[in-house]
Amino acid sequence: MTVYVPENLIVGSTDIVTSPETVALSQTLVLGQVVAKDNSGDIIASATPADVYGIIADPVITDASKKGNTVVYLHAEFNQKKIVLPAEADAKAYATALRKIGIYLKSVEGNGVTYA
Repeated sequence: MTVYVPENLIVGSTDIVTSPETVALSQTLVLGQVVAKDNSGDIIASATPADVYGIIADPVITDASKKGNTVVYLHAEFNQKKIVLPAEADAKAYATALRKIGIYLKSVEGNGVTYA
């Protein structure tokens, strides 16, 4: 029997806005990863807080020969412990940049328990 384990990615009561997007070549994007758009308008992994576009809702892997499709969250409240940033990223700078585009990172706790 399979046991359902919730992702706990989305929190709060803010309206959720998503957008279907095309993913650039050679990308591995996971649920909750912060993404940007390249010069062609395709989704890529975010490299800096200045380039944030949204958060991956539908994981995708593309290779060097074929683009893919995904869904990106453009507006919502997220569990800050579930967001995927680049290695050694400045989490506060990303939180500020995301807030400017309508994405809010929250600490999730309830009844003295922190939910990861």
